[in-house]
Amino acid sequence: MSSSSKRVRCDAEFPLKKDGTLYAADTVENRIAAIPNALTRMMDAYTGRDLTAGGDLNAPLGLTMTPNGDILTANGGDGKLVRTTPDGSQVKSVLVDGIGKPAGAGNLFSLAISNGGHTVYFGNGGANTLNRVALAQTAP
Repeated sequence: MSSSSKRVRCDAEFPLKKDGTLYAADTVENRIAAIPNALTRMMDAYTGRDLTAGGDLNAPLGLTMTPNGDILTANGGDGKLVRTTPDGSQVKSVLVDGIGKPAGAGNLFSLAISNGGHTVYFGNGGANTLNRVALAQTAP
């Protein structure tokens, strides 16, 4: 497939930065794509630009934005949450689902942060549960 016809594969969660940048998980390429001017864009952004790729990302599925603008990613490939700064630096990864082989095994998705900004909620498809972890545990 040529790069001009390639599209980002992502789930239904698209954090939107105040400046209009939309973030999307690209599970196949192990990256977070940033699409500038998403609300006003009149032309195709194709696959966007890499905010971050590789590193601790392992089949990213869900995304959410922390109160300070960092992106939290749920890895479907290893059961970890990965925290990335707005400049693309991966600063912390935390194992939150060690069930399955490999750990996580495509189970993590659907991230949300509580209104107070202290708790991250995530869906675990393998266990069919809604779980939570303190946002502070994901901080560098």
